[in-house]
Amino acid sequence: MIDVHPPHAPTHTWRDFFIHIATICIGLLIAIALEQSVETIHRHHQRQELLEQLDAEHRQILKDATGAANNDEMFLNWYAGHIAALQTVITQHQPYAVPPRPAIGIYKVPADPVWRAAKASGLTSLLPQQVVVANSEPESLLTREDAEIMESARVQNTILIAACGRLPLLPGTSTPDYNHADVHDLRDCLAASMSYYAVRRAAYALKIYLIAAAQSILNGETDVDRINGHEIEAANAARLRLRPVALPR
Repeated sequence: MIDVHPPHAPTHTWRDFFIHIATICIGLLIAIALEQSVETIHRHHQRQELLEQLDAEHRQILKDATGAANNDEMFLNWYAGHIAALQTVITQHQPYAVPPRPAIGIYKVPADPVWRAAKASGLTSLLPQQVVVANSEPESLLTREDAEIMESARVQNTILIAACGRLPLLPGTSTPDYNHADVHDLRDCLAASMSYYAVRRAAYALKIYLIAAAQSILNGETDVDRINGHEIEAANAARLRLRPVALPR
């Protein structure tokens, strides 16, 4: 036989109830605080990791855009001489004399996969709004070149090939003989060359803007108006490095 002894004090008083509830509430508050702390630490880690990745991406964009712009600059200066020579042949009947086109070096096309992936995954919400707007500037420039300039360059290149393809060739080569071409065909070739030059120059200008934007962001600039100001300054400086092109007569 088991002896059952009644408790010496009541077990379900209001005081015990409130102590029990308070204990549960305190436990929940501690659990929530711990969870929030872990989440805050995790978000801080994600933000720092994203900023480091974006910094590396902007450095790569700066390097790639600089290489591409240098090649564009070399080509544009040569092409300006080509256009001037065509104008001389047409208006002054002087022989076409332009050195061979310079070899174009190998360069990588600038891209921003880290930023686009961060946008797609919602990680940009970790960044201040000013930083998001500033980092959207390189993306905007790259998108414009991909969507607008590249298509225009393709169209103008097709027109150029068709217009200049009617010119006679130097014996044994695929090089047009500008000195013995019909003047009307030469004018068509010149007009197409000018249009193609304009598109290539626009692509070059976007690369200059991209270089200035990437450099500004790397320097800690987050004001998009100031970034745009640096882009304009860089474009004005780059314009002085290009050989001027006279309008066709």
